[in-house]
Amino acid sequence: MNKTDICKLIYDILNDVQDCDNIGNDTLLMKEGILDSMSILHLIYELEEKFKISIPLEDVIEENFKTIDAISDFILTRTCKD
Repeated sequence: MNKTDICKLIYDILNDVQDCDNIGNDTLLMKEGILDSMSILHLIYELEEKFKISIPLEDVIEENFKTIDAISDFILTRTCKD
């Protein structure tokens, strides 16, 4: 799976939580109120299920979940490790 596919999947997961029609890959998800503590938990669960990875608590930082691009880059590093 490439970065574009991962970004699309992340967008779809976020869209399940709330309407995300107006966000781009570089939208600041927490600052714009798209991600909050509950939606981050949902997102992490979905990412772990879909990519068969484990996301340790120490990796749940704003830098890794700041934008769809950042999440995608983080997932790419996790899938290369596992």
